[in-house]
Amino acid sequence: MTLARESRESAWWRKYRLNPTLEKFVGLESSATKISDYQFGIVPGSLQSRDYAKAIIEPWVINDPEALAEAVEVRMTRQEFLDASGTTLHAVIDEAVLHRTVGGTDVMRGQIGKMIELAESGFVALQAIPFDAGAHLGMNSGFTVLQFEGPHMSDSPYPVADVVYLEDLGDGQWLDQPAEVKRYLGAFDRLRSTALPTIETIDFMKSFYRARLP
Repeated sequence: MTLARESRESAWWRKYRLNPTLEKFVGLESSATKISDYQFGIVPGSLQSRDYAKAIIEPWVINDPEALAEAVEVRMTRQEFLDASGTTLHAVIDEAVLHRTVGGTDVMRGQIGKMIELAESGFVALQAIPFDAGAHLGMNSGFTVLQFEGPHMSDSPYPVADVVYLEDLGDGQWLDQPAEVKRYLGAFDRLRSTALPTIETIDFMKSFYRARLP
């Protein structure tokens, strides 16, 4: 975490009241040179609209408007930081993400529109796995792989291990053994090969948008 804090000009997240698990994730995410994110049930946090993020986070902070507002702000700031940092972001989602109406139709309309915009801008290489692709190995849960190769960490004398983060109802799980990371990177590559290419994913989302969210 010290390395993560020192690898940028400022650790922007330190002014927020983050729990240790989230602080660790945000710190490492802020230092990663490459992020591979697969999600089965929700839009990846780095691609969420403000309204979608609010609807996702709200069940976790019931009756605490201040905590909700801060959590949403942290998520939006993460996106801004990643956009400015040059981190390579590759995301794969299952079509189920598009079908789950989070926050209502208007929120989903804005969310899908934002993903289309981000994919077209080159901020993220986004791929979707359509239902007609059948069964695939990512149907149980999502995961995020953070890698620390390249110029972002080149000024540090310390080796930084790539890590896998598995989110759950508790504190989440961190995997940093090379064999484990390699296994998840291999799984991500297989999910990418199952998913539609980015250009086709954009067309797919536009078609979904027009058909289901007029």
